[in-house]
This record gives sequence, structure tokens and C-alpha cells, in this order.
Amino acid sequence: MLNEIEEDIVATADELFHRVLFYHFRTHRSDMLSEELSGLSLADLHILRTIARTPDVILKDIRQITGLPHSTLTGIVDRLEEKSFLRRVISRRDLRSYGLELTDTGREVEAEHERVDRLYTERVLSTLDEDERQTLLRLFEKISEGLGSVP
Repeated sequence: MLNEIEEDIVATADELFHRVLFYHFRTHRSDMLSEELSGLSLADLHILRTIARTPDVILKDIRQITGLPHSTLTGIVDRLEEKSFLRRVISRRDLRSYGLELTDTGREVEAEHERVDRLYTERVLSTLDEDERQTLLRLFEKISEGLGSVP
């Protein structure tokens, strides 16, 4: 159970996180994004980013990285494949498994995703001076390690 000070800190942090996220959604409205990108969920985007950054990735790898149940992941991959963002291929590293690779359309959507994320990150970081930026990065690294986050 959190004590009174901790509850206040949690409430304040929650409010601030929501303000930052709301700013992101307010400044990156769907009318500013391609139809393809604006129609994707966070899980969809994470999977596309994982495929883009992990050559010859297989479904098992993505399950481990995302922690998504097999049925959920299969549904997302099916949907992304139907939208022609990715394709299943026989893995070169494990011929018994399907690998995933981005199509040209998938690479375009991921490039837009990367551009939007970087623009947003630049806007957030521009509100801080250099020392504050370094502190923020160290804190995010500590949080990521504490949560056991993966790329």
C-alpha cells in the first residue's frame, strides 16, 4: 500500500504523463498522418518497428519481445499482412519457422512512424536544457531497466 506522499507522487506523475501523451495526440492528429499510419494500434507499430530493426525475425522472437499471447500476435500479423505491410517468409535462420519482413508499403509506413516519433521526441527534448536532457535519458534508462523492457 502506498503511503500518502507516494500516492500524491503517483497521482502527479500520472497527470503529467497524460499531459505529455495528450500533447502528442493533439499535435499528431490523424489528419496530419497518412491513413495507413493513423489506422495502426501501438501494438501494430511496435511489431512493424521490431521487424524493421531485427533482420530475419521470427514470430517466436516477436512473442518474446512483445509479451503478446500467440493468438493476439497471430491476429495482428494477419491484419498487417492483409494491409500489405509485411509478409511471412521461410526463415533463413530456422527453416521450420516463418520469418517476417516488411513490404515496400510497410517500410514506408515504418519510415513515417520513425519520422513522427523523432519529431515528437525533438519537441519534448527542446523544452529541456542539456543537463535536463541527460538527466531525463538516465531516468528513462533506469525505468526501462527496472521494468525489464526490451527493444
